[in-house]
Amino acid sequence: AITILFAAFTSTYLVRRGGSDWQNGPLPPMLWVTTAVILASSAGMAWANTCGRRGSAGGLRAGLAAALAFGAAFLAGQIVVWRELVAAGVYLATNPHSSFFYLLTGAHGLHLAGGIAALGYALWKTGRASTPAEALEVAEPVATYWHFLTGLWLVLFVILFWI
Repeated sequence: AITILFAAFTSTYLVRRGGSDWQNGPLPPMLWVTTAVILASSAGMAWANTCGRRGSAGGLRAGLAAALAFGAAFLAGQIVVWRELVAAGVYLATNPHSSFFYLLTGAHGLHLAGGIAALGYALWKTGRASTPAEALEVAEPVATYWHFLTGLWLVLFVILFWI
């Protein structure tokens, strides 16, 4: 469902950008920072899964905690970006590009917030697991969703500023 939602947003964006009134908005430098942060979060999640497969419950939990912390930092960074844009006079209704920027980053942020909640649940649940395999069973579906959100962010970043 999320893939279809963002595919619809993206195809609409690509069609709409062909309009005569289209002009790209600014690329806030903080977006580079948030992109690095979400990549670090995905790396933490990959580390968590590797540790879980090796039987290290402590490493699994540490990786989940790192992914959660970097995910929260990403969301905080996105809020900073939005505030910078507002301070520069770029609002939802400023132009079509800004409308899509707020729509796409906002929808992604909402899904990421859900992912952070899932990470928190996985972290809590892995602390109560009796074996590393049981803990990994909880963490792996969250990892799939988390990596999807990271890949989605990279696609959105490229679409918004380079295509």
